[in-house]
Amino acid sequence: MTTLSWNCQGIGPPWKVRFLKDVISQERPNFVFLCETICKKEKMEFLRVKLGFEGMVVVEPQGRSGGLAFLWREKEQVNLLGLSQHHIDVGVSVEGLGEWRITGIFDRYWSSRYGFNRPPIYMGEGKG
Repeated sequence: MTTLSWNCQGIGPPWKVRFLKDVISQERPNFVFLCETICKKEKMEFLRVKLGFEGMVVVEPQGRSGGLAFLWREKEQVNLLGLSQHHIDVGVSVEGLGEWRITGIFDRYWSSRYGFNRPPIYMGEGKG
């Protein structure tokens, strides 16, 4: 299973779409999480088709900030568990690998409150 996460800071410019398409063709991820898309659902739907993904969950931006998208391939099974302006939470089933939970997060809370300037890695126990 391969995942890709990118804070694209606006996916509108054609060069960013080309860059993302190139990365996806090289890495062939099962799942892609995009944050700070600053794009409406209609534009993201066009992008989903262009990138060759079967499914997608979108959280639209608020004004000129935010926006999230989680995309997946045809063979993957995805169940939406929850979403907000700051996250998309899904359960996924991947053939040969079983069931997993993937949560894509975009949150400036920690960086603004505590001065963190590096991306976080979240760890924990997945039991029950």
